[in-house]
Amino acid sequence: MYDKLRRSRRLDAVQSGCFALSIVKQGDLMLVANVGDSRVVLGTAFNDDTINVIQLIVHLMPNMPQE
Repeated sequence: MYDKLRRSRRLDAVQSGCFALSIVKQGDLMLVANVGDSRVVLGTAFNDDTINVIQLIVHLMPNMPQE
């Protein structure tokens, strides 16, 4: 894919994008920051084969009151 993009004279950027994600954990404190269109969830697996999932990023849209 990378070689195809390098050879192309025209780039279709309709579905292009970028994001950055940073997670810093110190003891019981976890700081999560993101830029761009990304989703972050934290999954924890337990010995009884269950998984707990927590959404860490709230996806905001321009039409939402909290935005």
